[in-house]
Amino acid sequence: MKIKIVKLFKNYLNILQRNVDISLTPYAYFCTWRESDFSRYINYRIKGNTSFFLIIKILLKNCLELFKTSKIISYNIDENRKLKINKIILSWCLIKDFNKDYYFDRYLNLKSTNTKNLWLLISQDKKIPKKIPKNVIILSEKKIINLFNFITFFKLNIKYIFFYLNKETQFAISLNNFISNFIQTEKIKFKSFLMPYEAQPFQNYIFSNIHAKFPLINTEGYVHSGLVPSLFYMEKRKGSPKKIFVHGISYKKIMLRLLGWKMNDIKVIKSLRYKPFKKNFYKKKIFLPYATNELEIIKKNFSNLARIYDLSNYEIKDHPVSKLKENYNLKNFITNQINNHKIKKKYSEFPICIGVSQIIFEILESGNDVIHIYIDEVNDSLNNKIWRGILSQKINKNTSIYRLEKKKMYILT
Repeated sequence: MKIKIVKLFKNYLNILQRNVDISLTPYAYFCTWRESDFSRYINYRIKGNTSFFLIIKILLKNCLELFKTSKIISYNIDENRKLKINKIILSWCLIKDFNKDYYFDRYLNLKSTNTKNLWLLISQDKKIPKKIPKNVIILSEKKIINLFNFITFFKLNIKYIFFYLNKETQFAISLNNFISNFIQTEKIKFKSFLMPYEAQPFQNYIFSNIHAKFPLINTEGYVHSGLVPSLFYMEKRKGSPKKIFVHGISYKKIMLRLLGWKMNDIKVIKSLRYKPFKKNFYKKKIFLPYATNELEIIKKNFSNLARIYDLSNYEIKDHPVSKLKENYNLKNFITNQINNHKIKKKYSEFPICIGVSQIIFEILESGNDVIHIYIDEVNDSLNNKIWRGILSQKINKNTSIYRLEKKKMYILT
């Protein structure tokens, strides 16, 4: 069934790109780990139907974006004029990533000390360090209310409102315009443009424009976290980098077999992000996702686990970046379930992973089996017809336990 869905998604993209820029619209970015109108709409379309009420909801919501303008605020740009560089790196940052003298990138495991690299960093926490390294520019998005934009509504067609008038597209356009103007105004000469790559619309749109304006530049993407079970988002398309780096031979095989990439497009390297995994670190831990939907399914399946296994000594681990209220509520629910089911049960050390997350592969590569609670069996679970070398056994409808046949298949450290 999963392979059939992959083929349906390819057909959906082929139809979409006839009239829509698929490097820009989020309606070509199918991420099931975060609930959105985009993912719901794509899910409907690839399964051969469409919700009329969902389309109306999207149109109404997008019309509200007429009152907002996305603006990129830059910090430290004056210190980076007329630099001689080889590579531009676009990544994300938090205030904690800055030392006195350098920035440390969590995704690429790199310091900013090499002055031949120019770092463009999207601030995730909107906090700016007092001292910014010379070859670093911090970027922050600011939403500006602009009532005059509403007059443009009468000039727009339904296609534009539906596919492009949303915050993801507006951010992509603003960020691309800033980067393009900066490169051209400062006459920056560079050989390559690198991103920790997640195939997000803004990343594809920037790569697409670099390919058009600077065709000799090498565009590179490092899949820093590996693929996740719902792998459609990594389909080769307009705006994909010319070269992509992955840290597992199994990822490369999946991308060649199912996602439209060619042999010369992909290079397998040792993980830049991960060090050899310690088995005991993951035991007796419950890992929360970045985001989730359908909380009732998660709660029901966790309650079933709490009745089977003794989870009294388990530690709950938040996602390192997520600050969503849903995760706070889920954490409280899990704590209550563990406290309410303390009668003697089956002993367990299995790590438990909730939702869509790359940490499943970290756990498997550490030598542990892992229990996975998921929303959608087709999109979110690990099917061994695609994820070869992973043995799967169902515990109940939305819960499975996985085992890896051989280490270093998915993460090479």
